[in-house]
Amino acid sequence: MAMNSTSNLTNELRDFHSFVGAQLAANRDQLTPEEIVELWRDQHPTDGETAATVAAVQSALADMAAGDTGISLAEHDRQFRAKHGLPPSA
Repeated sequence: MAMNSTSNLTNELRDFHSFVGAQLAANRDQLTPEEIVELWRDQHPTDGETAATVAAVQSALADMAAGDTGISLAEHDRQFRAKHGLPPSA
């Protein structure tokens, strides 16, 4: 088991190294190391993050099946803009 774990870590590090190289080749060299790590994490969620996302989508679908229509796009836009200090939409 430990060998498989070490192999997985080695593969992940090798993949990350290739990812960084690809970012640099794509002229994304203006990104800071922290931003590249964040981009990697966004594109490579953990199993726990994936499970949480799946559970949230399943919950939302169950709510919709039960008749919950949520809020309109216009209301969401208003709330989002207020929360983030953005001007009202035109």
